[in-house]
Amino acid sequence: MTPFSCIVWLRPFGLLNYKRSYGFVALLVYHCLCPLAMVLFATSGSVTAKSHVSDANILDGVVSKWQQWENTVNTLEYQGYKVQLDLRSPENVYTREQFLSFITEELVPEVKRSGQNLKERSLDQLLPPIFHQRFDKEFPGKAIGCLKPYTLVDDRGKLRLDEILQGKIRTIIRDDMKDIRYSAGSHQADVYASYTNYKVEDRNYFLFQLPLVVDGKFDSAHLDNNSLQIEAEFSSSEVDAETGFVTRHSLHRPDGTFFSDRFQYLPFFPDSHGIPLPGILVTTRFFKETNALKLIEIYVCTSASINREIPLSRFILEVPAGTTIVDRSTLDRERTQRDKTDRYAVSVTKQPVKDVNEYVEDASAMFAESVPTESAGSLWGSNVFICLNAAAVIVIVIFIMKKRATTEGEA
Repeated sequence: MTPFSCIVWLRPFGLLNYKRSYGFVALLVYHCLCPLAMVLFATSGSVTAKSHVSDANILDGVVSKWQQWENTVNTLEYQGYKVQLDLRSPENVYTREQFLSFITEELVPEVKRSGQNLKERSLDQLLPPIFHQRFDKEFPGKAIGCLKPYTLVDDRGKLRLDEILQGKIRTIIRDDMKDIRYSAGSHQADVYASYTNYKVEDRNYFLFQLPLVVDGKFDSAHLDNNSLQIEAEFSSSEVDAETGFVTRHSLHRPDGTFFSDRFQYLPFFPDSHGIPLPGILVTTRFFKETNALKLIEIYVCTSASINREIPLSRFILEVPAGTTIVDRSTLDRERTQRDKTDRYAVSVTKQPVKDVNEYVEDASAMFAESVPTESAGSLWGSNVFICLNAAAVIVIVIFIMKKRATTEGEA
C-alpha cells in the first residue's frame, strides 16, 4: 500500500482533508518505516553469523576456495572401492565409537600404507566381522552388505557409474535427463525416460562443501590448530583452513542424538590447482533416538583425475548378444490394455548392440521384435463385433423414426 492508496482508502470514510488526517500521517510513517524494518530483518541472520566469527578472513578464504573448485573442475574420474552396510534393525548394535575406532586405527593406516596398490582381498580381510555377517544367503538379490570395485566418471554432468558385485558388472549412465542401467548378472538393460532414484554420485559429492557456510546460516566459527570449527543449530563441522578440505560434517536431531556423519581422510591433490580429493570418504546414518549405526558407506580411492578429457564413448552403453532390453520410456499399449497393467517394449538382442540408447530410439526395430501382432482370427472377430454394433444402432434409429411417424399420423 502506497501513500496514494492511503488517500483513496481514507476518502470514503469522510477524511477528504487528508493533510490534516491523523490516519494519513500514521500510515505515511508506517510506509516509511516498513522498508527499513524489512532490510534490517533480512540482514539480521548474516549479521548474527558474522558477529560470532572470530576468524572471518579465514572463513572467507575457505569459501573462495570452494568457489574455485566449482569454476575449475569440469571432469572427474574416481576409482577405488565402495563398502556398504545396511544393518536394517537397531538390534544389531554397532556404535559410532566402535566404527570410528576401526576407521582411524585400522582402515586409514592400511590405505595410507598401500596407496594405489590396495587390493580388494586385503580390504575385505580388514573389514570387521559385522560387515561379513551381512552377506546373508537368504537375500540373494539384495546387497545388504557388500564390498565392490567402483568407478565414477563425471563430464560436466554426464555420469557413468560402474560397480562389480560378485564378479558381475553393473552400470548406470545418466545423461540427457534419462537413466540407462545394465546388469550383467541378469543380462538386462533398462532405459528410463527420466532420472531414477538410484544413487549416482557426481564430482560435487567428492568435492564436498558446506552450503550453510556459503549462505551464512551458521552460529559460530573459530580456528583451532588450523581446523575451522563451525557450529550451526543442528550441525557441526571441521574444515582444513588451508585447503578447504572438510574433515567432518555431523548432523544431529533436536534431542541431541546423531542423524548422520560424514568423515573425510587422507586428502590428496590429483592436479596442479591444489584441489583436494578424499582418499577415504565415510558416510553414516543412525537409528532414531540412538547412536547405533543404521547405514554405512565407505569410499576408498586408489586413483583419480581432474579435468582429464573423457571420450564420449565412455557414456555409450554396449551390451552383448542375448541381452534383454526394456524400454521403460515407451508403453506397449496393446499389452498394457490386455494385461491391465503397464507393459513396456521389450526385446532380446540377437547380436551385440554397440549403443543401447540408439537401439531403443529405433522404435520400428524395437516393436518389430517386442510387440506380438494379432492373429487374423482375432482381427476378424473384432471387425464382426464392430459391424454388429453399427447394425444395432441403425435398427434402433429406424425403429424410433417409424414410431414417431406413426404417432404423427394418428394425431
